Amino acid sequence: IGFMPPVKTQMKRSRRAAAPPSGSWATAVDEPPMAEPSAPVVTADVEGEAGNVTAAVVSIDVGALLNRGGELAQAGLWLQSLRAFDSAAQAEPGNAKAHEQRAQVLLQIGRPLEAVQAAGTACTLRPEWGDGRRTLARAQLDHGEVALALSSFDAALGLLLDSGDADDARECADEAERADGIAVVTDVRQRLREAGIDPEVGGVNREPGL
Repeated sequence: IGFMPPVKTQMKRSRRAAAPPSGSWATAVDEPPMAEPSAPVVTADVEGEAGNVTAAVVSIDVGALLNRGGELAQAGLWLQSLRAFDSAAQAEPGNAKAHEQRAQVLLQIGRPLEAVQAAGTACTLRPEWGDGRRTLARAQLDHGEVALALSSFDAALGLLLDSGDADDARECADEAERADGIAVVTDVRQRLREAGIDPEVGGVNREPGL
């Protein structure tokens, strides 16, 4: 699945940018200004009837863009990585991996709704791809759609088990278990609010005179 930051285990309380993962990746979203990553191109000459070159056909090397985007993500250069994946998705809209990798980067820079949309596109293009469904689940969880995330984790786990990917299946099961814990916390907090109790501070939050 490429770079895969750990799933969050706490409820999202604001639209702040997602916390960067631990490890070798950079810890800041802000990046020094650098040139836009150029799209690798492949050119081929087209010969006319007389054998002379009449045109040059140019195509973008999507695979190279995906590799470059992954390298930039591993270095913590999220915005440059996103530009590379954007270019790949634009050059080949039917490439599910380009959309899934975009989703992962969008999660890192605190744009979960766009991540849900990108991962959803990847799943539409490759509905049998467990890694894509797993990324969708993580995006939905980060966006606060806990019930949808649990459903997506369940689907992802089934697909990963069917594909024989034991390691990813174990990780997905762990993420699903943490998401289920968040669902329980969400339900408890909602019940407290309905009872007029502030779940954050434990105080009673009732109208005067009640």
